[in-house]
Order: sequence, then structure tokens, then C-alpha cells
Amino acid sequence: MTPRWGSLLVAREYAHATQGWSDEGERQAFSGLLPLPEGARVLDIGVGGGRSASFLATPGVSYLAIDSSAEMVRLARRNYPHADVRLGDAADLSGFAAGSQDLVVFSLNGLDCLTHDQRLGFVAAAHRLLGPGGRLVFSTHNLDGPSSRQRPRGRQIVEAVNRPGAINTARALPGAALRLTTSHWFYRRNVGQGEQHDGWATAPLRAHEFRFVVHFCRLAAVVGDVRAAGLDVEEIWTDDGRAIAVDQVTHDAHYAHLVCRKPAAAPPAGYSA
Repeated sequence: MTPRWGSLLVAREYAHATQGWSDEGERQAFSGLLPLPEGARVLDIGVGGGRSASFLATPGVSYLAIDSSAEMVRLARRNYPHADVRLGDAADLSGFAAGSQDLVVFSLNGLDCLTHDQRLGFVAAAHRLLGPGGRLVFSTHNLDGPSSRQRPRGRQIVEAVNRPGAINTARALPGAALRLTTSHWFYRRNVGQGEQHDGWATAPLRAHEFRFVVHFCRLAAVVGDVRAAGLDVEEIWTDDGRAIAVDQVTHDAHYAHLVCRKPAAAPPAGYSA
């Protein structure tokens, strides 16, 4: 049976991650956008257990979150009962009107769960949904970073054994051994599904014990896709909080956060300020 993002083993990892930043890079990416202005229209995609709602679903903001997993929707509604959370698919945003959003967010590398064609379609859809000057914020795994090369390793057990305190070690060791066994099983099952292309690839991701084959992309290719959709890239931050120039070809971090902007509407022909 193909693992699902809403399966029990995956959902329980999101059940307690209900607030705060995923990493320093995300904090930096949103530092110039928050607090959101009164009446801002926000579409939060792939909301998971609702973590991003903690800083986006604020008073006075028109907030809507979607997730393709019914279990994740249930978790987010439980954690943030005041937020509007619905079942929805990032690969099909046709139900949202053009210009209906001021901010579209797809956090924690959720974009990488889509196929390559779906990714391109999503960025184009985000351009359609945003009003002039609206922002798209998303993160994506780096083809040139360490995540794309990770394999199951016995280090998981070593880390458990080296934790201070015999009681903690005794408790952690069985779980670490089980995760390692699970990682090897899923990796062997999924590695053959990977693809290699110019500027992007798909491969099993270490997170969630290699259950999922996800997208990895070279930075220059990501920026090119965003610009081809008609959006400007304003800022790029690595997961460890380093700023990257928008014309940089590559970087060495696991993933990066991009802050993109839909250009303001051009003035009518013959207009003079």
C-alpha cells in the first residue's frame, strides 16, 4: 500500500507541531511580511497540523487553509478551531478566483510533493490568484544540497546510544532500530521511482523514513520557473537562515524559502504621474 501524508505514522509527527517557525530561514522569509495588514487575504496551502496558522490566522486577516489529507484537515481544525480549514489540492486551484489573494503560502517544502508538471502549474496558478503586489512564499528542496544524497544509515542507532542517560538510551534504542529498518525498507522500495533531469530530480526523502519520493530542484531552475510564471523573486533564505542572492545559481543548504511578488499592474498607455 502506498504511504499517504494522512496516514497515522505520518500524521502523528504533525500532531504536536502546532506553532512556531519550521526553521530560521522561514522566520527570516516572513519577517518583512508580518504582521499582516488588516483585511489581508491569505491562502495557506498544505497546512498539515496547522503550524503556519499560528502566525498567519491572526485577527483581522481573511485566512483560508487547505490540505489534501482529511486527517491533516482534522488536526488543523482541532488545533485552530477559529481558522477556516478545508480539504483541497494544491494541484487544482481552479476553484479560486483570479486576484482573490494577497498572500499564498506553501510551507515546509509541500511543493515538492507535486510532480514536476504540477509544480509548474501551481506557480502559474499562484500568479493568477494573487492581486497586483501580492506575495507567494514557498520552500523547496535543493538538488545540490545534502538531502538529495541521503541514504539509510546506522547513525540513527548510534545517535540513540550516545544520548546521555542510560534510561533515555534504553527507551530510544528500540525506536531508532525500528526507524532504521523502516527506512531501509522504504528506500529500497522507492529508489527505483526516482528521476534525473536537467536542473531537477525526484528521489526518496529521508524525512518520514524515505516513505515519499519528492522533488529536488537546482536554485537557478526554481527561480527560472517562478519568473516564467510572471512573478519576481524578492528574497531567498536557506533553512539555516542565510540570505541568498536571487541570481545565485546554487547553494549548499537542504532547502530554501523564496519570497516572490506579483508585479503591480502596469499604468494605462499614455499615463503620466
